[in-house]
Amino acid sequence: QPQTLILDEKDVDLVKGRKVVIVDDVISTGSTLQGMRMILDKAGSTVVAEAAIFTEGDRAQWMHIISLGHLPLFTE
Repeated sequence: QPQTLILDEKDVDLVKGRKVVIVDDVISTGSTLQGMRMILDKAGSTVVAEAAIFTEGDRAQWMHIISLGHLPLFTE
């Protein structure tokens, strides 16, 4: 299912012109991260770092993410 990410109009003023850090629980495909980047960019903020509790899947894809650990994907 596609997800919908919303930044309330009253919250746009809180991030407009500011440096922000995106924090997610688990990053596996990066789609939520990409959506958050797009929303924050439209709101006029600058993403300076991205963090998660855990990353999942291809570890090389998430080398720029600050995280507590990495979870491998088991496909069999």
